[in-house]
Amino acid sequence: MNRPPFFSIITPTYNHERYISACIESVLAQTYADWEMIVIDDASQDRTAALVQSYMRHEPRITLMRHDSRWGMSSLDRSYNQGLEAAAGKWIAIVEGDDAWPADKLALQRESCLREQAVVCFGTCWLLSPAGEVIADVQQGLPRPFRRYFRNYRGPCTLPLLRRPGFIHPVTAVIDREALRRIGGFRHVPGLQLTDYPTFLELSRLGPFFGSQRRLGFYRRHQESQSLVHIVELTAQEKKLAFCFYEKINSAAAASARPGSARFALAMKRSWAEETVRSFWVEGRRRCARNETEAARAAFLRGLKSEPLHLWFGWGILTVKAACLLAVLCVFLRVNPERLVSAVSRRRRSLLQEALSPEER
Repeated sequence: MNRPPFFSIITPTYNHERYISACIESVLAQTYADWEMIVIDDASQDRTAALVQSYMRHEPRITLMRHDSRWGMSSLDRSYNQGLEAAAGKWIAIVEGDDAWPADKLALQRESCLREQAVVCFGTCWLLSPAGEVIADVQQGLPRPFRRYFRNYRGPCTLPLLRRPGFIHPVTAVIDREALRRIGGFRHVPGLQLTDYPTFLELSRLGPFFGSQRRLGFYRRHQESQSLVHIVELTAQEKKLAFCFYEKINSAAAASARPGSARFALAMKRSWAEETVRSFWVEGRRRCARNETEAARAAFLRGLKSEPLHLWFGWGILTVKAACLLAVLCVFLRVNPERLVSAVSRRRRSLLQEALSPEER
């Protein structure tokens, strides 16, 4: 009987014909070879499945599971759990069909898995353009207190996850399969189309996370990226989940994890206020890139009007509010706000422009 692999890789995909080959090639290039890859195709209407099958002819470690009809984003947890049920490895790795890995990812994380005894191991992430060019270090955009979790940190992660949902990118993570079993698999919360945030929250209650300073994933952003297209709705849903989760563990865990639960509750409210305003800011810029001027102006104005005044007293939220105000002025003056963003960031083009395909700009 064959020995089970160390890693089982779960790859959900839908209409990723442009990207799936790069994804699979990055797995085949791994310097650590003890893995299996389970691709779950959600009834793609392009050549995604055919491309996966072309690799399967020469690589027995890759398997394909196809849906007869589309399950959609609202059933993403079912797709992941379908892969989890078929997985034989002790550790579960995630790479969606439009993302990719550096060649030493699994080798580095195998060492972390054996050494750190953590529930989840993760690392730093780079942002890719649709063409596959590296355009940014994702962690550079994080507030300074969150960067410490990428300096070979080992410890609890419930509180930072409650304040900022997206600082751990799933493409960099590997998860103890037994821990996933204990929480009932990948989690789904009604109204939230993403499964990574509720899953990481539940896993954070079981044991320590380990955050490496090494680059362990490439996250590709493009015009179909759900985190970009539905950023306002997703942020609102994640915010609701965070506060519900905090209420559930308030007296037992969150309040005792750091002195002064009232201070943490206020910090959490301000952090989510900033995330909310930022979601309108990004949505407005995306609408501008599509020449949807009225929708862009409405998004910027919603950002200006959102959140109670007493939560504004903080550099982060004031900065985003000011950006929304300047963007509204840009729209009235028929100036593309991305010019302002590019100038402030000292880039030829903004990251949003880099992340959109040429036909959308």
